[in-house]
Amino acid sequence: MTSSRTSQARQAANFDGPGKILAREHNLTIVRNAVGLLTNDTQQLRCDWVELAGESVRQSVALLEGTKLLRPGGFIGVDTNQALIEQLRHERPDLKWRAGDLLHHIPWLCTHAEVGVLNFDGYFEVGGTRASAMLPALRPLICRGIKLFGSFVLILNNCLDSAYYRRIQPSEALRRQTAAVVEGLRGYYPRRELCFDSLLPGDFDTTRVDDRRYEGPAGAYWIYAGKRYGGAMSLRMAKLGLEL
Repeated sequence: MTSSRTSQARQAANFDGPGKILAREHNLTIVRNAVGLLTNDTQQLRCDWVELAGESVRQSVALLEGTKLLRPGGFIGVDTNQALIEQLRHERPDLKWRAGDLLHHIPWLCTHAEVGVLNFDGYFEVGGTRASAMLPALRPLICRGIKLFGSFVLILNNCLDSAYYRRIQPSEALRRQTAAVVEGLRGYYPRRELCFDSLLPGDFDTTRVDDRRYEGPAGAYWIYAGKRYGGAMSLRMAKLGLEL
């Protein structure tokens, strides 16, 4: 369920592309605006930030620390690559590192951490079954964060252009993804329900989304492409940041 070697390579290639940088800044804006997650005086996170580690995790930590958003010791990295986790533990013993599937660590995260942000860079297919199947398993973690802080930020990052391999348009894949997210997160909100149009308005520009050169917003999604390497065009990703 977490990063394979292929997805780790894609993460490393995509991290410092201009589109990815804008996408991450967009995520930080969502976190900063989330109710109850920041301290009133320092505007620093009151909660822990959990992320699938991968090869780009060092840059991710550097960004969070550089913006002074991360509280001391408040980063938890999870990856199936045992060797990578051991190396990260050696490099940054002040942070928390867990080897294995993220979903297997949900009980530990609910009892040994105070998670308010989950950056789930799973790199699954937009509109595919894997991205939506894991949402029910996240429920205990999300509900605990809402109870502790009043809100929870969930960031999902999926491969948009994989739609072409399934012979559907990216805009249709986004519709399927949005329907799956709305259904998968039903009942998480203490005061309201998530609706389809709040994530992807019915009149969104499908022509623009289906253009492989397009990067930018599509409803609540942020579409970006990583760096090109070799002669191939890089795949576009669709990142969705939600305050629950």
